[in-house]
Order: sequence, then C-alpha cells, then structure tokens
Amino acid sequence: MAFRSTAIAAVLCVLSAALPARADFDWPMSLRAIDAGYPEKGSPCRRVGETAATSPYLDDSSILVGCPGARSSIFVTKFAAAQNGRAVAYIDGVTLIAIPLRKPGATSGPATRLRCTLAPGKLPEQCAYHVVRKGGGISVVAITQPDGKTTRSIFFANGRVTGADVKKPESGPKPRITSTREVDRFIVAIGGEEYEVPVTAAIAD
Repeated sequence: MAFRSTAIAAVLCVLSAALPARADFDWPMSLRAIDAGYPEKGSPCRRVGETAATSPYLDDSSILVGCPGARSSIFVTKFAAAQNGRAVAYIDGVTLIAIPLRKPGATSGPATRLRCTLAPGKLPEQCAYHVVRKGGGISVVAITQPDGKTTRSIFFANGRVTGADVKKPESGPKPRITSTREVDRFIVAIGGEEYEVPVTAAIAD
C-alpha cells in the first residue's frame, strides 16, 4: 500500500509539472502584473513591475516576466527557452524570468514590431517600427500602422518623449500627446491612439 501511494504521488507530481499555467491564476500581492498577458494578451505569463519583491531583479537590460508555476515545470522551462530568458526567482507561486532586451543603441530593422491600439475600445495590434538615431541623445521612432500606409513618428530626447508628427485637423483641437514610462516601455498616447515603445528604442547613444 505504501509503495502504491508513493507511485501515485510521483505520477501526480509529473502531471502537475506538465500542465500549462492557468490564465486565470490569482496573482499574489507581492507582484504587480502590468499587462494582460505576455507575449500576447490572454497568455498566462505577465510582465511584472517594481515591488519590494521584484526590485532586485529589475534592470535596463531585460524585462521581467512572471509565469505561474515552479522553475522546474515543463511550461515554465519551455517558455523561458522560447523567449531566450533566464529564471531568476520563485516568489509566491510565480517564477520570475528575465528576458533580454535589444542592446541600447541598436537600430531596429523593418520587421521589428510594437504593440499599438489605434482607436479607443479596439483591441491592440502589432505595428512595424524602426529607429533613427540623431545623436546627442535624440532618437525618432518611426511607426507604420497595420494598413501599411499610415505612419507616426514619435520623438525622444534623453529618454523622454518630446513630441510626435501630428497635425491640427481642419476642425477641432490638435490631438493631445501624453506618455508614461513602465519598467521596459513608454506608453505614448496620441489622441485616441496608443503605442508601447520599448525603452531601448527610445534611448539613443
């Protein structure tokens, strides 16, 4: 009987390690999830912001993603490998994974994409972008919307948003530009549009 109980426990352990993380996982108070899923909305892993628990693992060279489950679980190990990430901690049922960003100063190619929301109430999409380095801490993030025709340029200086190429419409006020910075990205709102610009794209050499 003891052997049978041990065998059952071992099987249950293996099965639990193989199960994918739940999207409806109840995130602990010690972690601050800052999006609706990583690498896409609805994914069980989420980017996490700065708290007392996560601050030792945050830096400018990577983003920090939390995945429900142990470091040794099949889901977590496969996720980390697919994202070229590294498990750095296990906190309250969540494995923290550091995923490297592009090196500061690198110019992105035309296939590089960022998350964009093009109107209030619409789902986020992927917009292509490239970066033009102007020198003196100035960079321009040139964005092409999914239609392949509409473009936006967002201007940065010394790691701060300084403007965008928006014009005053024939009627009504000029679209307002606002920005906030998360751990690894700037969230730039231009009227009803919103763009999530990676910090490494915004910061020039």
